[in-house]
Amino acid sequence: MIPMPSICCGGGWTVANSTDRSIPQEGNVNMKYKFSVFLVTALAVFPVHADTGKVFGSSGLHGSRQQARTAQTESGQRIWQRDQSYALDLYRQVQSGNASAVTELKKSANSGNRWAALQYGYLAHTGKLPGSGGKPDMSTAIKAYNLSAKRMDKGRLADINGNYMAAYNMGLVYYYGQGVAANGAEALRWFRAAESAYRAPGQHRVFWPATVYIAQILERGYGVAKNEKEALEYWERAAKANEAEGLYGYGMAILNGKGGVQNPYRAYPVLLNAANRWHVGAMVALAKYQGSGDKLREANPVDAAKWWTIAAMVNKRYSRQAEKAMTALPVAKQQQVRSQTRSWLSTHGTVPKSFDWKQPINTEIPQR
Repeated sequence: MIPMPSICCGGGWTVANSTDRSIPQEGNVNMKYKFSVFLVTALAVFPVHADTGKVFGSSGLHGSRQQARTAQTESGQRIWQRDQSYALDLYRQVQSGNASAVTELKKSANSGNRWAALQYGYLAHTGKLPGSGGKPDMSTAIKAYNLSAKRMDKGRLADINGNYMAAYNMGLVYYYGQGVAANGAEALRWFRAAESAYRAPGQHRVFWPATVYIAQILERGYGVAKNEKEALEYWERAAKANEAEGLYGYGMAILNGKGGVQNPYRAYPVLLNAANRWHVGAMVALAKYQGSGDKLREANPVDAAKWWTIAAMVNKRYSRQAEKAMTALPVAKQQQVRSQTRSWLSTHGTVPKSFDWKQPINTEIPQR
């Protein structure tokens, strides 16, 4: 789950309660049958910097890069892909100890390669710049991300859609307040830009990390006016991308009637899909729902106990609820729970790779 800034939501990736989505609930774990707890702490955010030009050196982002001038017939998409590959290769060279690659990365960024600016910013953001001692250099990171994302028109800022990864990382900067004051409104602005920049005209791809953050900010009213109706649209968009946190957010929204739509019957399979992707918040929600039922569905204490049991395997904090649910059942029913739990684990034993919601990105995020 996405860690929400403590100033507005608390909770983080651990489940404070099954209905509290203080941004991504702990959903994924890493090794087969080995579970870890993803605790999320306070969130901060900072303001957008206005500087757009001479970020690293004397050139800044002015006009086209040298390579583009020597290949005028090359398509924009081709140049974009080449720049992306070149910058990522330089980043990897830096990681391998090639000091000259850092200089080349900076030079390429100042010559107009937005991907090079992104990679340089990522190195600064994660404390991987040579000589940084492993400490983040947020001032440099922010300048680099601005250089990568901001697009100028006749000396004026046109938009911040120049690079979706840089825009996303800036969203994190504002959301968690890394180097600047936390600012939910600015975080939302950058996350919207990231999502918009990710989708090419006529395409419907979903940049689900940004989409989930947008939904969470709008639903919680973090630094902006609360807008559950619009949040629901983003939750649904993330759910359609089959992202566990998006499925959970959408399922909980329509279960509880947020955004003007309440449909427990539809919410159940959505939450089930999230739980089957190892989202522990969804497991807890299913356990509670099955334990009480509603006018559309009778309570199912066996299924409730199964989900409590699996949730407790992921996070021991649910052990007491699992034990209570089991002891309330007759012996024969307890055997059913154990059998159903073993069956679920046998078909869902490979835990999906977790996504670190607090970390910046510098490579493609796979579609779910």
